[in-house]
Amino acid sequence: MEHLIKKATWGNKKVGQCGERAAEVYLKAKGHVIVDKNVRFKRGEIDILSKSNTTLHVVEVKTSKCKFDGEVSVAIEPEESFSKRKIATLRYLANEVLSKYGGKYSERISEDVQIQIDGIAIRLYFDKNMNKIKKITARYYPAIA
Repeated sequence: MEHLIKKATWGNKKVGQCGERAAEVYLKAKGHVIVDKNVRFKRGEIDILSKSNTTLHVVEVKTSKCKFDGEVSVAIEPEESFSKRKIATLRYLANEVLSKYGGKYSERISEDVQIQIDGIAIRLYFDKNMNKIKKITARYYPAIA
């Protein structure tokens, strides 16, 4: 994940994008095939659609940034953001993907696919000046729904 580390201004959007890239690298290392990213609907967005065997993974990515000494700069941990409401929205969006976009993904998704809602909590550990990422960690939460 070292190639994800760049010096930059780290606003919420940039932190989220870096977290999603780190999650993508993590999933690929676990053997997932990335089907699509940032799939938008009226009711929300799916961060990552991935596939492993006959399972379509709808992946929600939550990212936090903290100083390298472990001091977290957000009020809640990323995994605490996997609320019941968010999970219900992800279930709805997963069904939208299959019903509206099944043809679009038909080459990459078999008809007997099972849907699984997953979460990945990414932590970006910065240097003391919060300029450069020193370490990235990922915690995978399979089947959160």
